[in-house]
Amino acid sequence: MKGIILGYYTEKGSGAISGDDDVRYKFTTDDFMGQESPVVGATVDFEVNDGKAKDIYPLTGASSSSAASEAPTASEAPGKKSKVVAGLLGIFLNGLGIHKFYLGHSGVGLIMLLSVIFGGLLLWIPTIIVSIIGFVEGILYLVKSDEEFERVYVQEGKAWF
Repeated sequence: MKGIILGYYTEKGSGAISGDDDVRYKFTTDDFMGQESPVVGATVDFEVNDGKAKDIYPLTGASSSSAASEAPTASEAPGKKSKVVAGLLGIFLNGLGIHKFYLGHSGVGLIMLLSVIFGGLLLWIPTIIVSIIGFVEGILYLVKSDEEFERVYVQEGKAWF
C-alpha cells in the first residue's frame, strides 16, 4: 500500500503514516527500510501487519538532500491541527467547547456546549466548571511542544487535558 508520512518523532523512534485507504498506521524506525530517517510528507510503500505499518520503503527521493529540503514540514502536513488555533479557541471560547470540535472531539465538544447552554438550571455551576476546563486546556495546548501536541491530541486523540 502507498501512503504519506504524517509525522516522525526522532526521540521516540516512531511515527505515523496515512495510507491510501485513509487510515493512519503507526510505525517504528525498525520498520523503515530507507537509508536515512523518515521525512514528513514523503511518499512511501508499506505493508500492513496487525494494524501497523511494516517494511516501509520511501518512493520519493527522500534520501537525497534536495528532496528532503523540499518535503513539507510537519506544520504543512495535510490535515494538521494547529496548537495555536486550538489553544486560542480554548482560552477565548473556553466553555463553548469549540476547541474540541476543532480537534475532532465532537462528542466532548457537545457536552461542553450543552453544559454552558443549560448551566443556568443548576446555578451556573456546570458553565463555570467547563469554562475553567476550556481555559486550562487552551493554556496546556500552547505550552506543549508541536510534536507532543500532535502526538497526544491529534494522533492519539486524547480528549481531556
